[in-house]
This record gives sequence, structure tokens and C-alpha cells, in this order.
Amino acid sequence: MASDPLDPRGLDRRRFVAALALVGGAAPAALLPGGPAAARRLDGEARNLLAAQILNGALPEPIEIVDACYASLATELGRDTLDALIAAILERDAASIDAPFERPEIEAAARRLLEIFYTGETTAADGSRDVPYFHQALAWHVLGFTKPPGICGPGFGWWADKPPAAS
Repeated sequence: MASDPLDPRGLDRRRFVAALALVGGAAPAALLPGGPAAARRLDGEARNLLAAQILNGALPEPIEIVDACYASLATELGRDTLDALIAAILERDAASIDAPFERPEIEAAARRLLEIFYTGETTAADGSRDVPYFHQALAWHVLGFTKPPGICGPGFGWWADKPPAAS
């Protein structure tokens, strides 16, 4: 039986973070000056960044991670699927931004790309799993109360400062 990442019974950390990928979304290309037609005229990095922003609701830092996540999806599902997904994202309008994509393979690719962006976990061509973008994963932007293990506070010596409420 396949487990549902949104089922709260037995939800572990990995499933919780993966479930965050299912809540992505942002202003669609329809809200840009010129709408989807303007988005279709974009090329290269601008097009890829806009598609990532629309799908995820945010961009990872550094933004070079966008290309790395796209490359990971292309390795898993093929470049043609990635190109079709980006085109489908840029075709969305405000009324359809949260609706599933009509083509099942594009919907599956969108969900997998969200998972890559939000968890940093990728699958290599040989099927092995890795988490090369763990510290840049968008889940850390969503989970404002925490940060990736191994990442210290906001600046050097922060632990010696009084908490903001006590200052």
C-alpha cells in the first residue's frame, strides 16, 4: 500500500518535508504585464526562473540551484518532459494556477520538481538517492522556526547576544 504524504498517521520528518512540496504556488504568469504571452517570449534563465517562481512560490538561494534542480529532473524524467513542464507552467492563468495539469505526466513532473526544490533530494540515473541541495531546500524558507542542521545562527557571536525580547 502506497503511503499518502498528507496522512498525519505515522508522519515522519522526510514525509512532512516532502508534503510541503505539495503546497507550492505563486502569482501566475497571467499576472505579469502581458500575461502568459509575455512569459512565452522569455528565454533562457529568465524563463526558467519565472517558471520556478510560479511553481514554488519562492526561489531558492542561491538562484543557481534552480538550474541544478531542473538538471536533476531532466536526469530523472528526460529533457523533453522538463521542457514541456516549463511551457505548461508558463501557460497557467490566475484561474488555473492551483489546478492539476491536464496531462498526467506533466502533473507528475510538477510534483517531483516541487519535491526536489523543497527537500533538495534527487535521484541519479542509476536510481540512487542523494540530497545535494539539502541546505538550500525551500522547506527551510517555509519552516521559519528552524534551520538546517549544521547551520548556525544569524551572525558571528549571536549566541552571546540577549534575546530580542530581553534587549
